[in-house]
Amino acid sequence: MSLFDVRVDTLSRSHVSHEHDYHQLVVCTLGRTDLSIESAGRRISPEYGCIIPCAHHHEYEGDGRNRTLVLDMPLSTPERTAHADALHRLFDRPRFFRVDPALRELAAALMTQLERDPGMQDEVGAVLIRALCGSLLGTSMNPPATRRSRPHPRLDLRLVNAFIDAHMDRALTVAHLAEACAISASHLHAIFRERLDTTPQNYIRHRRMEQARRLIRDTDWPLGLVARQVGFTDQASFSRACRRYLGGTPSRLRRSLQSPGAVPANAIP
Repeated sequence: MSLFDVRVDTLSRSHVSHEHDYHQLVVCTLGRTDLSIESAGRRISPEYGCIIPCAHHHEYEGDGRNRTLVLDMPLSTPERTAHADALHRLFDRPRFFRVDPALRELAAALMTQLERDPGMQDEVGAVLIRALCGSLLGTSMNPPATRRSRPHPRLDLRLVNAFIDAHMDRALTVAHLAEACAISASHLHAIFRERLDTTPQNYIRHRRMEQARRLIRDTDWPLGLVARQVGFTDQASFSRACRRYLGGTPSRLRRSLQSPGAVPANAIP
């Protein structure tokens, strides 16, 4: 039995007024939907999402062109997870929340993944819930050390990559990645060894450094900003990593790699 019912939807122009016996989470990457919960309303758009707890009356009307990710969570789900307290807090009241660029990018990647493989509802739901708990509650949702999981043959590197990329500028551990994939850290390590002949930590580091290479080559961003964008807190550690994994200091790499079409510094998002 699935923990979540997750779907990509286009909400039509029809006016809907109802309530349901499960919690619901709505985020949008395109278009808009006018939505009110118990008379408090806001437009759902790529900038704002909403949480609708069980039994709260709400009304909505879409624009017929939106691209919306809807997650339904049965009331029994928190009791079946290792993070019941965080989930209860997340759905303890109706709320509209701002969607930051990293969460928006993650939602878009999860939508694409779900459309490719509808059977990955639990994996997609776990990633989205974890990201929201971290953003709205400040809860890391790290997996308990005693957690065990069975082999998970559906682990998809596209989902792994989307999660790493969305958290590139933050402290990201193997435990975080394992929780996002809904498996134990030890099993994630075994899968990476078997499929890629590397460790999850090395994979995260490799992806960080490849992104650093792209930013050094394709932008005129200050090197300190490049370092922060790929998760380094100081320039010295970033320079050491570049020398070790990319073969030179950031400034030397920029001189050797940068093309005339680099994005100017004033284009920093």
